[in-house]
Amino acid sequence: MRFALLFEHKSYRERAVFRQLQEKIEAIRGKLGSHAIIVPFVFYQHETPWLYIFNYRDESPEELEELARRIKEEKVRRIMMTTAEMLIEKGKREGIEKGIEKGIKRGRREGKLEAARNLLENGVSLEIVLKSTGFTRQQLIQAGIIKGG
Repeated sequence: MRFALLFEHKSYRERAVFRQLQEKIEAIRGKLGSHAIIVPFVFYQHETPWLYIFNYRDESPEELEELARRIKEEKVRRIMMTTAEMLIEKGKREGIEKGIEKGIKRGRREGKLEAARNLLENGVSLEIVLKSTGFTRQQLIQAGIIKGG
């Protein structure tokens, strides 16, 4: 048994591709013999190559079109899954970024509270501490830095 690979490049999709392949396969089969197995690869410009593996003489044009439809559906499923995975990864990255931002804000706030506490302990007036840190009196009370009243 003889085996051959057929590589076909197309600029755009067209319905006649199976008939074009069939003509080329029959020409190759004429040279190699009727029992030759020919595997055509169809490359569409800017797309992932399609691989069709079948014994052409056993398939009718309708069966080939059905095969192409099933291959295309599988490709769409893979693309959709890949898109879903990409969206999940994007969501994870955004969640991590938001978590980091929140942690940084919390760290800044805690650092400013600690600075306010240290300034007050070293005799700096409450008025200057409030201006310097941007906190309100109520915020320092809630944080336990000063007593309310």
